[in-house]
Parts: sequence; structure tokens; C-alpha cells
Amino acid sequence: MTLDGAAALRLDAATGSLEVGKQADLCLCRVPVRGTDAAVAGRVLEAGVSAVGATWVGGRLVNGVWPDAVNHQ
Repeated sequence: MTLDGAAALRLDAATGSLEVGKQADLCLCRVPVRGTDAAVAGRVLEAGVSAVGATWVGGRLVNGVWPDAVNHQ
């Protein structure tokens, strides 16, 4: 949920942006980051399950492994 969506639902104190103390669901996708933001977003949407490296729900890692900061792609 985005900040504006969270604010519209009066949930912006708990979610809607990446901040300490807020809940978040995240998906780490391994895709090339060349080109415009729109091109990268398109690759993320087309990536498929095999590109998912890790998934967090409510801020907790539920699938995959924590990415290695030294060995990222």
C-alpha cells in the first residue's frame, strides 16, 4: 500500500512507507536495472517466480534468504 492509499484508509501510522516501526510486505526480485524507471518496473512485472530472491510479510522474512550485500546482482 502506498502512503496516499494508507492515509486515505487512516492506516498511515502503521503502513504506507518504509520507516522504522511500520509494517511492510516486500518482494526482492532479481532483474537488470538498466534503463528508465518504467523499463525496470516492466521487467519486475514480467520477471516471474524464478526472479524472486526473498519475500517479507509484515517485516518478517518468510521465503528465500537475506541478500548478501557483497554478492548482489
